[in-house]
Amino acid sequence: GYDIKKLDEIRSAADVDATAEQQERLAKAKKLDPPISIDYQAGTAQFKGSGKAPYVVTVNSCTCRDFIIRRLPCKHIYRLRMELNTK
Repeated sequence: GYDIKKLDEIRSAADVDATAEQQERLAKAKKLDPPISIDYQAGTAQFKGSGKAPYVVTVNSCTCRDFIIRRLPCKHIYRLRMELNTK
């Protein structure tokens, strides 16, 4: 489940990426397979999803369930940022 109060705390943090929950996602991103495709110029990628369709990812959004519900960076966003060498 997703705790609304905890999500609000993360969103209001001075550095969202430094919070414990986000650090867990960052650690998972490091183990994630590389994207299926990546457009370095546009800053977008596609990652293998849990279903048939791949996840479409930008540095600020993702079509995965985690991002759609939490509206915070997911492991796919962090992995794309790693691929693009951006924060």
